[in-house]
Amino acid sequence: MKAYSVLVQEPDWDNIGELVFAPSREEAKRFALERNGDLREAVNEGAFLHIDEHPNVDHIAKKYKEPVRVASVEIQRLCGWFVEGDAQCATCGLYSMDGIYEVCENCHNCIECKCDDGCE
Repeated sequence: MKAYSVLVQEPDWDNIGELVFAPSREEAKRFALERNGDLREAVNEGAFLHIDEHPNVDHIAKKYKEPVRVASVEIQRLCGWFVEGDAQCATCGLYSMDGIYEVCENCHNCIECKCDDGCE
């Protein structure tokens, strides 16, 4: 299994997609369309899909035998997902995920990368 984001590429269909663990891009697409009605509707109305691979979390995906939808905020974050308006860490580049992973307003590092010396 590998990790894939299956996302609508059209601006009119903002924020529609699935993060899935699947054996191939084709299976990721099929699985996401089968499970997500909004994604299916967008494609039926002519929207294009964009499928990204996330090899940095494939070690987690390999633990699964069947395709699965990934709901873990931690894994979504590792795949570069974010919530609109999220702060981004200056060190690792990951997002705050709606404040779950705090980003310092002074040095702009996330809680995992820790603040620079001199931050309060």
